[in-house]
Amino acid sequence: MDQTVTGLRCQILAFLFKCLLLLALVLLFNTVIRSQFLHFSWGNALIAKKVDYLQDRKDYNMLVIGSSYIYRHFIPSHFDMLTDSNSFNLGAPGIRFMEGSYLLDKLLDDSDRYLSSVENILFLAQVNLTIPDNHLHTDRGVYWMDLSRFISGVKYFYNDLNELRKYFISFFQNVFLYRVRSNLIGMFYYEDDIVFDFQKTSGYKNLDDESGQEFRNIHFRKNYTKEYRPGYDYAYTEELGEEPVSNVELYYESTVKSLEARCAEKGIKLHLIFTANDVQHRRLNLDNIIYMGDGSEIPELFRVSNYFDKWHLNTQGAELFTDRLALVYNRNSENLKRIDE
Repeated sequence: MDQTVTGLRCQILAFLFKCLLLLALVLLFNTVIRSQFLHFSWGNALIAKKVDYLQDRKDYNMLVIGSSYIYRHFIPSHFDMLTDSNSFNLGAPGIRFMEGSYLLDKLLDDSDRYLSSVENILFLAQVNLTIPDNHLHTDRGVYWMDLSRFISGVKYFYNDLNELRKYFISFFQNVFLYRVRSNLIGMFYYEDDIVFDFQKTSGYKNLDDESGQEFRNIHFRKNYTKEYRPGYDYAYTEELGEEPVSNVELYYESTVKSLEARCAEKGIKLHLIFTANDVQHRRLNLDNIIYMGDGSEIPELFRVSNYFDKWHLNTQGAELFTDRLALVYNRNSENLKRIDE
């Protein structure tokens, strides 16, 4: 009986040892793939092209990072004329804070290659740590999910089973490079025929040219017949600031401060863009905030005529957005000069 138990125990231990050995080999193999074949931006095709374009360039002194709200709204050439800058639009649809902070971390890790001439980085503030549903089981929801961001997600979403599930799925798909190995085969046999003229656009792309007015008329104009989008003059009360600061907000604040410190070490100033009506900055103890103002101050940004769809401005609206951003940026810069004097 004792020999049978001992034999069974040895078989179990041998099986576990083989499993651990297999796991170690898989992780080692994935580490080789990650270091030799995958760029840090591998899961975001648009950002990968932009970052590749920025390598070793010394003609940009400003980067603007964010979601489609930056990609579709920030016009570098327009902003540069108003601010005496030379900026590049490093925006892409669907970027939320976790992905954006990951990208900035990686750019700072190799700052000599990507940021050698950059003096200012404008970062779209989104106090949102969730993973978009349409990014789950895709490269977009996987490539940025490193251990530290996974731990943060588990810590702050322990009571949200749906979001916790998404973090676990994305993390383990990242660890095991789920789908990546098969995708690598395609990389050797298929060429990406999407061409971007970043020299001309500096990373900006408007929806008017991409989707056309017919799409706008069918999917937006017929549903929004009023002059303004709802809530254009909505004013948050000061009661917002009296609510306890959430753990998510505290994490956001500490992460931004860490990024600010890293940027400062490279001689770069990090600015946070809070769009119109986003007064959450009042709850955060952060510097270098660019708040674009209450909607009642800039109603033009909420006119239906300046929108392409429910969430994105058209070209005319993007010019207004860029005008306002430049105005606040210049005003903040002048205030800092006065303080320094």
